[in-house]
Amino acid sequence: MPTTASPSNGSQTSDHTVTSSCHKPSGSDSVSVYVNHSCYPGPYLDEPKVAELPLQYGPMSVQRVLRACVQSLLTASSDTKAVLDRIRRGEGKACVTTNLAGKVVTARLPPIKKANDLWDYLDCFTSDLDCCENFLSKTSSTNNCARCKKKPPPPSPSPPSSSSSESSNASASGMSIIELKITDR
Repeated sequence: MPTTASPSNGSQTSDHTVTSSCHKPSGSDSVSVYVNHSCYPGPYLDEPKVAELPLQYGPMSVQRVLRACVQSLLTASSDTKAVLDRIRRGEGKACVTTNLAGKVVTARLPPIKKANDLWDYLDCFTSDLDCCENFLSKTSSTNNCARCKKKPPPPSPSPPSSSSSESSNASASGMSIIELKITDR
């Protein structure tokens, strides 16, 4: 079952939704973003980490949803530097933070206040990450995506039999631990 880390701003999380208990936005300020796990996440995101992302961010303010989405995608990266390089920065109050090569790196996000601007930013960001255009969406979907036609991965191949004289060319992939911190300024 997916789990999410509680942002330091007092937000509460569940297994499938990230919402804010600190700030209940009024109708026009409120937005939700859905993560369509059936979509292709692109080459820069780690599929097992993406599977751990909540199904929904919000309803929260546009800035909180922006920060939560960008921070989560940074956390789910298989190549932190590549994702960090693709974050469009600005002079807003929201920041995302990661540890890169032993140093804490902070990226300040643009001051986005309108839902349409949020969608433009997320569309550009996910496009830069080569994600399916339906990966982050205004609507929830549990079906296979018709656009990217991503299907569940095939079952793992069975290990070679002991009577086989061929050697396996499997390679181990390295993993690193990344420390993340979300800050409100």
